[in-house]
Amino acid sequence: MNRQVDDPPLTPRDPLAEGVRCENAGLFDRALEYFDIAARDPDPAVAAEALWRSAHVHRRLCAWDAALDAAERSAAIAQRAGLSLRYGEALNALAAVHQSRGSFDEARAHLERILALTDDQRLRGVALQNLGGIAADSKDYARALAYFTESAACFDAAGYELGRAFALNNMGRAALDLGDLPAALTALEQAVSLARVLGDADLVALATLNHAAALAAADADPEAETLAASALGFFTASRNRWREIECLRLMGDLHARRGDVKTARRCYERGLSLATDIGAERDVADLQAALATIESG
Repeated sequence: MNRQVDDPPLTPRDPLAEGVRCENAGLFDRALEYFDIAARDPDPAVAAEALWRSAHVHRRLCAWDAALDAAERSAAIAQRAGLSLRYGEALNALAAVHQSRGSFDEARAHLERILALTDDQRLRGVALQNLGGIAADSKDYARALAYFTESAACFDAAGYELGRAFALNNMGRAALDLGDLPAALTALEQAVSLARVLGDADLVALATLNHAAALAAADADPEAETLAASALGFFTASRNRWREIECLRLMGDLHARRGDVKTARRCYERGLSLATDIGAERDVADLQAALATIESG
């Protein structure tokens, strides 16, 4: 992985913490370099954490094989050392990769195993969040909202503010899918605000994208397009193609709705190209259907 000439040199001062800082800022290549250093630490707790964090970064970059390899190595180290929380985090990282690829049964099995293994409120909240995500992806929005709400209670009990921000984002998205626009807009505005306070740029962009979708549903198209374009800029810069596709689909929908077929087609075609490149079959099918709809008038 190449670094820019003017980047400061890597130091072993605290590579795990530096990797987390870079990940939160969307500097994913840089984060992976720091996590690679930390993964060689003789302390199994440090090495296991570095690897499951690497798995999440690789997943965001749609590098599925690298993500699975890092998560599996993390799980093996944690299990050998008897580190139950690190092991749970590694299982969550494995589940996240399978979920991103649409392999919901494999993802669900890992997440349910976490719930059977630990009473830790933060980690249980994470597993419940991801079970909610699977329910939402399966269009079972009522169950998704129930998972997200239970997860938020776990995060509150653990005092985990970042988890609370994720829960607000996901509860807002579920409320949108259930047609409750006031609840969706309120939760998503709170999610963006809290994510900014916590300095998680990736979550800011994701909550901004969902806020844009809620505004589009409320017919506030100009503001929705501005927010979607802002999120797209972040995800393009951080090379998160999975989220780029979501942004492009929403922007295509907004342009199609106001009759700008040329721009809508361009958004859909760009999203379809990305979806094809990363093997996102559901997105490929959705974007092909969107293109067919505008071509048929």
